[in-house]
Amino acid sequence: MYHHSALNSYNEPNISSLDQQDLFPTHEAFENIMIDYLSSLSPKKRDKALIDHARYRLIQTILKQPRDTSVSNAQFRFWVKKMFELQSYRTFELVCHDNKPVAIREQIYFILVQAHREAHHGGRDKTSAIVKSQFSWIPKELVARFVKNCPTCIDRRISNSTYRDYSSAMFLSPLLPTQHNLVSDLALSSFSTSYPANYVACSLQPSYYTLLAEQQKDDLDF
Repeated sequence: MYHHSALNSYNEPNISSLDQQDLFPTHEAFENIMIDYLSSLSPKKRDKALIDHARYRLIQTILKQPRDTSVSNAQFRFWVKKMFELQSYRTFELVCHDNKPVAIREQIYFILVQAHREAHHGGRDKTSAIVKSQFSWIPKELVARFVKNCPTCIDRRISNSTYRDYSSAMFLSPLLPTQHNLVSDLALSSFSTSYPANYVACSLQPSYYTLLAEQQKDDLDF
């Protein structure tokens, strides 16, 4: 039998309680992400990639009444009996796959928000691991697309990219300021013949370091 306290927090998600600085894709944006994901699948895979509320209830009915041949068709009933089972949780009978509750399409957004928050905006694998430990039937690709479109994660990637550009320039450039905003004597003596042709003055702007690094790479390619 399935026993998990996580059901309490996911069945009635409270997005308003999230930190206002802790941003996630909007519900509307995620609906578009799901539509785009489904459209990328073949018709055969698309049909069963996600389970909406109506199909969930149909699966419940088949599992509760396995001998009733009037529900859906033989192929669908066979698939349901092969892939799912009912497990009791309090007063509910949950549809489960691999001993984990099946996530209903209409709940996936709230599940991903909570899981990504618990992962402290970790990447796809960290978020997916949390989701997979508690629910089934949420494709990893959908988790990846959610994380890719997370505003907080996008902001971090931009910040990290700027830092990498800065660090790379610090290694390549003989003209970068010291902590007192002066070019070091060692840099001047070691690289006196490597100044960029249009060098004017040192700057603390990140764009300067990126440009300088590019210029020096060109100078070294001979």
